[in-house]
Amino acid sequence: MLSGLDGLVRRFGRFSIAEKAWNRFKCPGLLVGHGVNIQVAGIFSYGQGCTIGDGTNIVIQKGSELILEDRCYVGRFVDIGPGGRISIGSGTTIQDRCILLGDVAVGRDCLVAPNVILSSGHHHFDLDPTYLIRDQDQRVREDSSLSSLRSRPITIEDDCWLGINSVIMRGVRVAKGAIVGAGSFVATSVQPYAMLSGAAARQVAKRLDFKPSMRIDASNPGDRPYFYSGFEVSEKSLRTYSAEGGIAARAQFVLCLDTLSGGAVHLVVKCIDYPKCEISHGELLRSVDGEFGEVVFDQGLTRAADARIAFQVSPSGATIILKEAWVA
Repeated sequence: MLSGLDGLVRRFGRFSIAEKAWNRFKCPGLLVGHGVNIQVAGIFSYGQGCTIGDGTNIVIQKGSELILEDRCYVGRFVDIGPGGRISIGSGTTIQDRCILLGDVAVGRDCLVAPNVILSSGHHHFDLDPTYLIRDQDQRVREDSSLSSLRSRPITIEDDCWLGINSVIMRGVRVAKGAIVGAGSFVATSVQPYAMLSGAAARQVAKRLDFKPSMRIDASNPGDRPYFYSGFEVSEKSLRTYSAEGGIAARAQFVLCLDTLSGGAVHLVVKCIDYPKCEISHGELLRSVDGEFGEVVFDQGLTRAADARIAFQVSPSGATIILKEAWVA
């Protein structure tokens, strides 16, 4: 005997009006297509303007988390199963039949073509080759001393394009602006703005010659790649904030500056929509108000070989406008 929602679903078929309405009831404000399966035992959070296409399967187990930032599009018949945490940045599109499993972070404004696979997991065959692979997998799941083998997170940074049928292996970081060609198999990390192709994938070209300098200016379009992450750099956003005199960021942002020669990092910055906010790097904390002013980070600065310098904005809802930054 059929009853309740299950009965309506079976009566009208897999792509039922009742099922669609049930998903929208569970996830208010999320645009959900027909035949979508959303099972949430962990945490599911999403921003404004997110869409889930027909037939997509989302299973969030207890202790795992899925985060969709504003304006994410997830296409049809996509499978998403966080083992720990999967996050998809604002404005990113995940096209039909993609698979995202385990621990995966996809940045802002990325283009993920159909049939792309990103999985941070692995089948274990060499712990003891005399055992079944399935039994070795079970051992890794149950033995806390082997927890480091369970997952190696995948990171896709902002403005990347992953071509159709590409596979990104566990532990790989695809840096900002990179392009992975159709059918590529990527087993090693990718440099910023590199263009890759093949199985195994290798670099075949560059979108641009990525060389961090000691000074960047928001008014120079050539410096935008070095406003590395967390910034509102789409043409629409740049127009929106043009009157403010710089590039906007919230919550956290990363700059790429040549700091290896030493010196303090200087920012010309202001806060909008709050009378005051704070910017921090490690234990260093600087106050910012509504007028452009210079703040200096001169102690305990993390000098990374890849030139990235990460900052936090608090409160997280505050918007800062960065006009320029330099090392001196």
